[in-house]
Amino acid sequence: MARNDRGTIVNISIEIEYPDGSKKSAEINPDGLGALYFDEAAMDDQAKKIFNQSDDWRENPTYIGRRGEELFGACKIAQCRDPG
Repeated sequence: MARNDRGTIVNISIEIEYPDGSKKSAEINPDGLGALYFDEAAMDDQAKKIFNQSDDWRENPTYIGRRGEELFGACKIAQCRDPG
């Protein structure tokens, strides 16, 4: 449902550069999205646990999203597409 008291985000596009120098891109569906976290300073302990799953950067998500009470990690290197 469109809000009438401010602008509504209809699309989120991001480009990611990974530690190996490769770049990929992703489209994020904003429907029901309450927050995106890119830095641990803004995360609670539950989000940090998802964000820091592994010592291998390839296994860690690039960001954490929140839809209601659900937290999810996204854009591990194998999940996002090559830009182009």
